[in-house]
Amino acid sequence: MYWIWVLTALAQLMVLCWLGYGAKKRFSKVQSDILPVDAPLPVVGMIIPAAGNHPQMPQALRSLLQQDYPALVPVIVTATDTEDAASLVRCLQKEFPALRHVVAGEAEKCGQKNHNTLQAIAALEGTVDIYAFCDSTHMAQPDFIRQLVLPIVRGESSITTGYHAVNSPCRKLVIVAYQLCVLLMRLMQAAAVFTQPWGGAMAMRQQVFQELSLKSFWGENVVDDCSLASLLLQRKIPVTLCPQALLRTEVTAYPFSVWRAWMDRQILFLKFCITAQWGLLGIFACILFLTWCVSLLMLLGALIGKVSFFWGVISVLQWSLRVGFLASLCVLWDAR
Repeated sequence: MYWIWVLTALAQLMVLCWLGYGAKKRFSKVQSDILPVDAPLPVVGMIIPAAGNHPQMPQALRSLLQQDYPALVPVIVTATDTEDAASLVRCLQKEFPALRHVVAGEAEKCGQKNHNTLQAIAALEGTVDIYAFCDSTHMAQPDFIRQLVLPIVRGESSITTGYHAVNSPCRKLVIVAYQLCVLLMRLMQAAAVFTQPWGGAMAMRQQVFQELSLKSFWGENVVDDCSLASLLLQRKIPVTLCPQALLRTEVTAYPFSVWRAWMDRQILFLKFCITAQWGLLGIFACILFLTWCVSLLMLLGALIGKVSFFWGVISVLQWSLRVGFLASLCVLWDAR
């Protein structure tokens, strides 16, 4: 029985190593990021749904509006013209005259973000070649859009995705848990079988949007990326990961209730959109939880004399290996 626990824990570490260090190789692969010069660049419509008054939003939106892609049409869309985000957009238009503001109105048959996105697409119809979808609260490097659309511009892909990483000077447990969850999902993105479009950083050709009938599809869904991932799996259309199209999520305060609500959304979206991956996630979570708990119980059993000293030492070693691995993983990926 004890050896089953040991083998399960080792298998868990092997999976984490595969995700962590295997993904590092793929993400570190250097590719030419020079735009083609033999033809006019495709026009990219950058669509940014915005709502609320997140403290990082002004800085994040400015970072998106300062992209180095020359053929870019930025659009920020809000549900109403009177909300805080709409006031911010009007201020930004003074700094960035090319910025367009679309007022979408309240959603009726789909999620508000989907409705906002579709209204922005309607405003851009016929004027752009590529749609790039971004969130309004993540920091972007100046080459973010260029990195995101390069495979499409080169004709190597029709749909691409980036991802994000969480930065925080705080080491509270809930923030560390959030960082590790985002890191794990980012590592899974690097495995081709798990690569999915992420709504905060994805792009597609305008023709693909039409061919997939996304206007009606998103118009009846509450989420954009997970529903699209399910549709792409059905159509067997691959998504190209752009490792350098990485946004930064700055976190200083993060209540447990916010993290719990975020986790619930991630799990429920998978459950209703991609059931198979939801099942795999459940199996992995059970193995992860059980091996940690069994290790703790074995250590406690050794301390009170119910389990042999040998297994107590093994428990300490396993805890040390797990903590050390997670710490090294965080240090390894903080460098990106």
